Amino acid sequence: MFDLLDGAMDLDSMTPSDAVVSSCAHAARVAVEVSARVDVDGADMDVLHDLVLELERTRQLLDATSAHALAELDGRDGIDKAMGISTSRWLAREAGLPAGVARQRLAVARTLRDQLPEVDDALVEGRISWDHARVIAEAVNDRNIELMKPLIGDVIDSAEHTTFGRWRRDTQVLAQLLDADGSHDPADDLARNVLKLSESDDLSLIRAELTGEHALTVINALNTIADELFLSWSRDCAATPELTMPTRPMLLALALAELARRALAVPVRDSRPPRVEVTLVMRADDPQAIVDPCGSPIPAATLPTFLCDPTIYATLVDSLGLPVDMGRASRVPTPAQRRALAVRDGGCTFPGCDARVAWTDAHHVRLWSEHGPSDLGNFALLCRRHHGVAHRRGWTVHLDVDGWTRWTTPTGRTFWGQQHRRRRAEGHPRAGP
Repeated sequence: MFDLLDGAMDLDSMTPSDAVVSSCAHAARVAVEVSARVDVDGADMDVLHDLVLELERTRQLLDATSAHALAELDGRDGIDKAMGISTSRWLAREAGLPAGVARQRLAVARTLRDQLPEVDDALVEGRISWDHARVIAEAVNDRNIELMKPLIGDVIDSAEHTTFGRWRRDTQVLAQLLDADGSHDPADDLARNVLKLSESDDLSLIRAELTGEHALTVINALNTIADELFLSWSRDCAATPELTMPTRPMLLALALAELARRALAVPVRDSRPPRVEVTLVMRADDPQAIVDPCGSPIPAATLPTFLCDPTIYATLVDSLGLPVDMGRASRVPTPAQRRALAVRDGGCTFPGCDARVAWTDAHHVRLWSEHGPSDLGNFALLCRRHHGVAHRRGWTVHLDVDGWTRWTTPTGRTFWGQQHRRRRAEGHPRAGP
């Protein structure tokens, strides 16, 4: 099937024609259909590894091609003229997609073509995925596009070394900070704080939009309770393997119900002061740069309420920013050390892991049983799964003096860990120690 294209096309000089476009689409579909029928049972691990990555690369190319064709189709207004229906509705109908998904794909395709050619090129080159391109396209608008354009290259580069969730949040915060209407007084935007309820016999749909301090408070509260529920379910699942661990969306939904139950159960006049509403990180050497525990900047307009009467925990650190040590006086980290680890590591330090701080253990890099001290220079946050990996035979984890983990596999391959779900620029695996 590839003989049809082999040696017959110069991609750099190929001119658009119906025959070329049709033959490319047909060849791509045939190739994908053949690969879908390949029996992978018993395939070598390295072969499966390469297959998955190659297919993801193929998916990126197909997404880019689809976006090009969709934007061109919409630009000609041919669907509306020929069928009396919008392009997105036609796509939803013919491809069997949800209407919202079809609208989203078309909107991203338009933005890539008209405003973000650098993002489109990165998608074609395989440097980013369709989901990365979608986040950037949805983050820009008429107010911030000119300020965003010079930074697009850095945004694309950062995607390579950052987990998707963290990268998405950073990109959205950057876009908000560059938006002329992004830094606003939340009191002037009160009408945007809405919650809608849709109820039926056996299902209730809750949809909310919150801004500023309201959003920070609710998100922190939901995540805090969801983390508590996660730990509770983890203990239950360990004791009773038949149980299934809820997903994060399920935990957040349960957290909302738990928050409501607790609020109704406690009389306001008898209640104690609330726990910490939002955790913010402020460094003494730069008190104006206030960030959340993951390192993302907090918009200035949302800060006054939280800084009016804050609870401040001071942590004594050395010249590298590492808190003072405990030696062998205690096996487990102190609360102050846990807070410091949260600020330094920001979650599990195994590259690519999205586990939050509350889901992690403080791992002794030099084992406690081998006289390892309970010092910050000997602790690394790891989720329960990757804590187990660190203790597997042949695996080692090293903690550099600057607090970054470096892992070595049983085959001798080494790679950097991550902090706050970001890997070092040289974070790709390499051979040798």
